[in-house]
Amino acid sequence: MRTIMISLLFSAVTFAQIDAGKAQPLPIGPEAKIVWSLDGFSSPAAAVFDGDSDTYLVSNVNGSPFDKDNNGFISEVSAEGKLLSLKFIEGGEKKVTLNAPRGMLLIKGVLYVADLDMVRWFDRKTGAPLGSITVLGSSLVKDLALGNDGRIYLTDSGVKGAATGPMPTGTDGLYSLELSAKPKLRTVRKSKDLHGPGGIIATLKGLAVVTSGSDELMMLDEKGRDLAPVIHVGAKSLEGIVRVGSDFIISSPGAKALLLGPATGPFTQLIGDLESPGDLAINSKRNRVMVPSLLKNRVDVVQLP
Repeated sequence: MRTIMISLLFSAVTFAQIDAGKAQPLPIGPEAKIVWSLDGFSSPAAAVFDGDSDTYLVSNVNGSPFDKDNNGFISEVSAEGKLLSLKFIEGGEKKVTLNAPRGMLLIKGVLYVADLDMVRWFDRKTGAPLGSITVLGSSLVKDLALGNDGRIYLTDSGVKGAATGPMPTGTDGLYSLELSAKPKLRTVRKSKDLHGPGGIIATLKGLAVVTSGSDELMMLDEKGRDLAPVIHVGAKSLEGIVRVGSDFIISSPGAKALLLGPATGPFTQLIGDLESPGDLAINSKRNRVMVPSLLKNRVDVVQLP
């Protein structure tokens, strides 16, 4: 158990062994506050909001973040903080395979889940498995986003588990998945200069990607080319990203904070004192963001100003 918790700590704070303590404190921006919290999860890594059912789904690693142990699960929570089902989708049950689920994406009643070196998809209503695909050449698929071209884009943070903690593999990459009767996976960009890409969302012109191995926000087109110079947000080790109006909200385990700013920067601290904030879920109906806390086994919901 101690080995697992040490590994989780390393993965939550940084995949690249970064000393985040050297970063200068970000200026404080608009005030945000936690409106409710819920405990009882097992290493929650990511969340997604389902506007149709007015619920959140939360992915739980539940154990080692790198092992194919088939004990990961996905929880369902009401928009007001009631736990509806701790194990709505559970690895090892009802023909489900789920190892260490992370980023998720909802498209037309189908839930897509990043799971180590695979993407799996499930029926949103029933939780039944519908399909999966292996991302050959990847190490840790981190997050998913629906591009403007109808493809799913996914990031590989390029790390694997080791006795001393996460180790870089050099597979840092961006992939696209074409949704069809026979889903097709394509490598968009593979390069160490992606610095452990993590959270990803679509923009009007392409994709926004944050890095777990640095403090970078990258604006890319759907061929993986740079659309603008890299923005250094000022807090190392970035995890999740969502968009609110013309601004981005980014979670930083290194800074233990949510950061707010436009694509061109600068960024300010929206709220601090968040332990190991993970991949975020935006609830546009209530102007709120759900923040999973991997090390606290808790989710917090933040009211935006």
